[in-house]
Amino acid sequence: VLRQAASRWLAQNDIEDGDKIVGINPGGGWEIKRWKPERFAAVADRLKRDFGAHILLFWGPGERETVEALAASMTEDPLILPETTLSQMAAYLEHCTIVLSNDSGPMHMAAALGVPTVGIFGPTNPDLQGPYGSENAVVQKVGLPCLCCNRLTCKIGNPCMETLTPEEVLSVVESLLITT
Repeated sequence: VLRQAASRWLAQNDIEDGDKIVGINPGGGWEIKRWKPERFAAVADRLKRDFGAHILLFWGPGERETVEALAASMTEDPLILPETTLSQMAAYLEHCTIVLSNDSGPMHMAAALGVPTVGIFGPTNPDLQGPYGSENAVVQKVGLPCLCCNRLTCKIGNPCMETLTPEEVLSVVESLLITT
């Protein structure tokens, strides 16, 4: 029933079975684990232009403002999901060709559902956190001595997330998208 409801909503928004759908989740539990919405927007605009992908924005409690900021930063039109339960979110995630997410619950859900997932990591360790599986990928600012510090706050300006560029993330997403 949930999958059918998700399919109906997508169809009402001009997304058909077989279309490329990139799910983007800019949320996350800790502030320093969240990549900036405008950087997600730059990646999303390129994916829409270069691949004709529909951009589907995921959000959870307290994150609506974040996805609205992301959407406002885009030159292309994304779709913002309605408020969902976790089960409903899973039904939408299953429709995605690929999911791009900060290290968060929806990232883990997408990977567990078998949806190719790109996780953005900074203060947490993808070797411990996932997403696991050969169909998934991780992007992080390799080479920083403080990477994977697992801290809730950062006294040096959060370089693991602040210096990660849209181009670096886009190259990982594109390589995974091309193979799916």
